[in-house]
Amino acid sequence: MIQHTAAIHSDVALVDPVCQDVQVLLERQGLAQHAFEVDLLLREFINNAILHGNRRDVDKMVRILVRLGRNWIIIRVADEGSGFDWRTKMLARPEETDTSGRGLVIGAHYSNRMQFNREGNQVTIWIRKTMKGSNAMADFEISRNGARSMITLGEKLTAAQVPALQAALKHEIDDGVSAIVFNLACTAILDSSGIGLLIAASNSLAAVQGSISLVEVSTNILKLLQSMRLVDRLHAASISSGNTRG
Repeated sequence: MIQHTAAIHSDVALVDPVCQDVQVLLERQGLAQHAFEVDLLLREFINNAILHGNRRDVDKMVRILVRLGRNWIIIRVADEGSGFDWRTKMLARPEETDTSGRGLVIGAHYSNRMQFNREGNQVTIWIRKTMKGSNAMADFEISRNGARSMITLGEKLTAAQVPALQAALKHEIDDGVSAIVFNLACTAILDSSGIGLLIAASNSLAAVQGSISLVEVSTNILKLLQSMRLVDRLHAASISSGNTRG
């Protein structure tokens, strides 16, 4: 049995190094086929621990365990907060216009089993192992043509990238942009913070009779959006099809 452990302060900037270490571990163990779901779940629950469990208190720690067993990949994330009523939250489903609250939906969709401790400040996730059968760029680039902006995203749209892009989006909308196209051709990782930002942008533009769309969306990210019934809401189209809906 192989495992990786980490303990970090409650700072979203520290999430990337943890996830990168786990990705290297998966590749070394011949488990690269699980890279997407492991990274997605790891980021989701570490970010939740930082933002909601520890409420960004940098004096509080988040502890992470990733264990590679014979049949299972196990992820455990614990924070030092008071916990939450996960029993009630598990029964709720976010509305299409909600900009947060999708972590548990992601957890349920991409894991085989998910279990919280009694208090709700520790989650354990099981992913069943299966057998086997890019160049880095800036976080985002913006080009403008009249009232239409094209935003080309980098490899990730996660909690770490959200503040800078949020500020850039506000500037674009305040400057009169009514249509924003997000190009996700290079994007491999999207977490609930990133999804929340896209929905917030959609809501802001809808208020001024504008809209957003997502183009060149990878299969994995498209499936994630379909699981949340957000493909139509975000006007998302896959790499292979210009009119995919779900």
